[in-house]
Amino acid sequence: MSNEIVVNQVTFTNKNTQAFKAPYLLVVQIKKGFRNFLSLEKPEFFHQHLSTKGFFCEASDDEIAKNFAQILTDTSRELYTEMSFPLTKVEYVKNLVYKAK
Repeated sequence: MSNEIVVNQVTFTNKNTQAFKAPYLLVVQIKKGFRNFLSLEKPEFFHQHLSTKGFFCEASDDEIAKNFAQILTDTSRELYTEMSFPLTKVEYVKNLVYKAK
């Protein structure tokens, strides 16, 4: 099993690419700390890895949950990457659109 994180650059031709997809917050372990990764689509699980497209965000979990639409609008498309994280490095995944009652 690999503990490598794989990165690919993503380019979008349509400006409204994330408009119809639900964003997800992934909290992943990078080196000795945790970082927030804002996913533009539902992450896919395969071969002990979680793959998705999005960007790293420095905002706190609460800020991201409250303001994810504004964060998506304000973030440059050049920062979007395709990531593949080992499942052992993913702390949790949270759907930002779904609100539990």
